[in-house]
Amino acid sequence: MIHFFPTFSASADSTPLGEELRRIGTPYRIFASQIRLEFRRRIFILLLGYPKLAWFALRSAWRSMVLSRPRPDAVVLGSDVEVLVFALLRSLLPWRGPCIALLGFIYTAWTSPLINRLRALYYRFVLARCDCIICHSRLEITRYRRLFPRSAARFVFVRWGGNVHGHDQPAPPDPEPHRFRVLAAGRSGRDYPTLVQAIRGTHLDVTIICDTSEGLGGITERQNVRILRSCYGDNYLAELRRSDVVVLPLAVDDISVGQMVMIQAMAFGKPLVVTRTPTVEDYITEGVEGFMVARGEPQALRETLLRLQNDPDLCSRLGEAGRAAYLARFSQSVVMRATLDAIAGACAS
Repeated sequence: MIHFFPTFSASADSTPLGEELRRIGTPYRIFASQIRLEFRRRIFILLLGYPKLAWFALRSAWRSMVLSRPRPDAVVLGSDVEVLVFALLRSLLPWRGPCIALLGFIYTAWTSPLINRLRALYYRFVLARCDCIICHSRLEITRYRRLFPRSAARFVFVRWGGNVHGHDQPAPPDPEPHRFRVLAAGRSGRDYPTLVQAIRGTHLDVTIICDTSEGLGGITERQNVRILRSCYGDNYLAELRRSDVVVLPLAVDDISVGQMVMIQAMAFGKPLVVTRTPTVEDYITEGVEGFMVARGEPQALRETLLRLQNDPDLCSRLGEAGRAAYLARFSQSVVMRATLDAIAGACAS
């Protein structure tokens, strides 16, 4: 019996997550809530988001580990806050509690050495309470095993993926005259200044979806650059559908960033142009689903985008390969089975 605690929907049992668990046949329960953690400033996450998350975790831990029958063999959590709450309650139980699996762990370094040291101590404490720590790139597994040696054996690599709403539905007709559209999206670890520099002097139209000033890196709207700061859910997917190519200019190479946008683009058959990093190489193959360019090289990015603009057949081939890759490697079914296998292996050891 595995218990899940998604925070993206109050009725997650009817979502693709619940449907896939039923299809696989694994005994499960879902304790769901909808908790907003998308704030433009970190202080609002600390003051508004985390208290709600902690309260949700406390209620869910009680219902899961104390009240539910049969009791879970494993619980799958998505944040350090939940791990601390569940681990505290588990330590108080008079019976053996479930394995704790932390899904999608990412550790980033800050500029202050003192803050870095304190954060490292904090996460050592958190990770020591987990039985399975799932990361979404091989590079991170190596890095985290070095940073957190006492938890080294608990790190497991599983590619990010999941259901992309509407990927199997035909695209609606485009009401505007067609022009070659470039889309970039996301806020973490992005290098939008290089993208803007790359399209300077071209006729490329770029839409950037990013809701924070820090993520934008100081760029502003101009004639062929449109910035959408509040574009989520179906509105974001509509922009993705209308694009001809999806670009992920990345500023970091040691953590998982950009995978969600990459996989959504592949699901909709959009060719990719991505900064080459070790974490990206776990997801796309050069010249198959897209192209990789060196970090901070606007000329290489410009040449690749212009090549795609001038070769619709190449765009089509890359898009079809991306769609096939999504179904074979990143769909809800494939990723869920890999995640369950990782958790089962950790709990059995």
